[in-house]
Amino acid sequence: MKSTTKIVSKLCRCGRIMENVPQQRVLCEVCRKEQEKQKLEAHRSPYVQDTARRASRPRAKSQPYKSIEQCVREAKALGISYGQFVARRLDRM
Repeated sequence: MKSTTKIVSKLCRCGRIMENVPQQRVLCEVCRKEQEKQKLEAHRSPYVQDTARRASRPRAKSQPYKSIEQCVREAKALGISYGQFVARRLDRM
């Protein structure tokens, strides 16, 4: 089926006169670009806000660890293996 489009002069939503445009066009080029820009900002803003929020939050510092030799000595004193000592998180200062 052949589609027909009339070429007409119309008013944009902002009030500008658009001449020689297809009948279904509602926005002029300026308004169309502005609307596209707003859509991009709406999609981009949660990401930008999330990135800014993450950057402003200080990172949690991990606790310093004891040396392996010290952990082995303490594990022997408790009567457990090194693996059990670390699993109980006793290797942290």
